Amino acid sequence: MLPPTSSQVEVHVKQVLPTHENVVALIEKLNQYQIALYGRQMCTLEPPEILEKNHAFMVGAFVNETLAGIGAVKLLDGYAEVKRMYVEENYRGLSIAGKILQALEAYAKQQHVKKICLETGNQHFSALKLYKKSGYQEVEIFGDYKPNQISIFLGKTL
Repeated sequence: MLPPTSSQVEVHVKQVLPTHENVVALIEKLNQYQIALYGRQMCTLEPPEILEKNHAFMVGAFVNETLAGIGAVKLLDGYAEVKRMYVEENYRGLSIAGKILQALEAYAKQQHVKKICLETGNQHFSALKLYKKSGYQEVEIFGDYKPNQISIFLGKTL
């Protein structure tokens, strides 16, 4: 049996709480993925409790009733930052990450944010492809990030 294509799968994106157990499970999978690529010391692994404390807006992408992906956006001084984007491995290739990103951008626009930024790693090839396809371009380091050899900083005017 062939896996479904993006046109065969109905995806619903809606707000979720960062501390919901299914969301926490995906955040932990994202943490393990990033640690395997870069090592723990190189990763900025913002925990669910901090996302919630900082009033991050988080969405989940659902296929049927299954949480297939997550993403969050934090509103900061003068811009928004995309955080904790992740799609379950068996749901990749179905345009889910793009739908999550669109929802986060729409929320930022509703909040009258004019610029959205993100930090990703140089080994996240699929993510880099998605962001560039979505209009993101490399920007200067921002926020509290420290220069390192793996981070790539991207931004987009909304």
